[in-house]
Amino acid sequence: VYHDEGNLNVAFIENGHSIRFDLHRERICQALQQMGIAAEPGPRSDILLQGKKISGNAATVSRNRVMHHGTLLFSANLDTLAQTLIQHASLIKSPHLQIPTSPHSSSSNQRKGVSSVPSQVVNIRERYPRFESTESFQQLFIRALQKQFDEWIPLRLTDSHLEEVARLRDTRYRLPEWILGSGFAARE
Repeated sequence: VYHDEGNLNVAFIENGHSIRFDLHRERICQALQQMGIAAEPGPRSDILLQGKKISGNAATVSRNRVMHHGTLLFSANLDTLAQTLIQHASLIKSPHLQIPTSPHSSSSNQRKGVSSVPSQVVNIRERYPRFESTESFQQLFIRALQKQFDEWIPLRLTDSHLEEVARLRDTRYRLPEWILGSGFAARE
């Protein structure tokens, strides 16, 4: 999952062993539609806006918990996104990696070293400039999403939670192996 200061990360966590991928993707689309954004599920694990990708999604099951997570490209740096995934693709040599195409970069460079299925991407803010900031967009998105649930339990992070987050960030999530995948460390 690509993270950028200009994107919103969304996660649904529930008990069980069944991944309900289409349900959660549809929830995201419904919330966006309530905000006046014409989002729709794409042919893969993505969400599209006018035929261009605004969201990639994934799911995992661990210890009787299912987590569906994805991103919403709000005002991400699309050139950095494309270049990051090109570099990552050349490191892992995945024939299935989908490389987004930025409106500002050349398609010949994007496919270098990897057989891929390019996806054109767009920021939500580009199509809907009325949303002034990632923070205001996030607040409106959360309110729209809340309407779909009978029970909504917000998680309040305590100081001990925040300390654990900082520990994980420093010992795991800042490592190049985590950021770019396991193939990165072997090629440095």
